[in-house]
Amino acid sequence: MDTRPITAYRYRRRLMSKAIIIPADKKLRRQVLGGFVITAVLALWLVYSLNIHAWTLLNSSDPRDHQRLLTLIRWIFYTMPVFVFGFVGWLLWLARRILEANQYPLPGQRVIRPTLLRTGTQARRMGFGLIAISIALLVLEMLLTYYAMQILQLVEPLPTPNNVSHFIRLSNSPAI
Repeated sequence: MDTRPITAYRYRRRLMSKAIIIPADKKLRRQVLGGFVITAVLALWLVYSLNIHAWTLLNSSDPRDHQRLLTLIRWIFYTMPVFVFGFVGWLLWLARRILEANQYPLPGQRVIRPTLLRTGTQARRMGFGLIAISIALLVLEMLLTYYAMQILQLVEPLPTPNNVSHFIRLSNSPAI
């Protein structure tokens, strides 16, 4: 009988010796890594090309180009939540399936690295953790969208009688 105090290392080794480990799927790992690389390259290309386009519009002397830049920024702000809401929906769907199966990873699910099979309370924690992450992402996206719209209104306020007369008054005032 081992009388030495239990350290975190020994405790983990004891748990791992009794645990069921789902082996990693090397083909899935290659597919996921390739997908991430392709997505990163496309995202960098998109950011680079939008940056060039935005600077071209910003440095233009035509006032319509500034309006086009605001339209471009507005479209970016409107399309960002679509991807986040899709990801949140997928996380909620996965959490619901984990809670129903009472097992993580799900039966038949392929994994990227060797994963400890969690059942019972541990699986429920994983499911509720995914729900908490999705709620946090949803709240964060709603706040970011709200503040993005506030910034757009500061840059280009909506035409109401108050601010239209304010702009007319400013444009008719003598230069200082």
